[in-house]
Amino acid sequence: MPLINVGPAHVRLLGQLEELNAFKLAPAERLKILELMRDPVNFVQKELAKKFASRPAPLARPSAKF
Repeated sequence: MPLINVGPAHVRLLGQLEELNAFKLAPAERLKILELMRDPVNFVQKELAKKFASRPAPLARPSAKF
């Protein structure tokens, strides 16, 4: 999976984790799969953090405008 475009990579990794959680696996097998996913997930999270780290957090939810 190309990790250059972190937005779609994040969506795909999240989908894979959700699918993994839907199946019953032996704990050792689940751990092996999660260990293989650790580096790509870590890279994507760090890249997304760079994007949002310098932005201020909103203090309240934006009001809905109708």
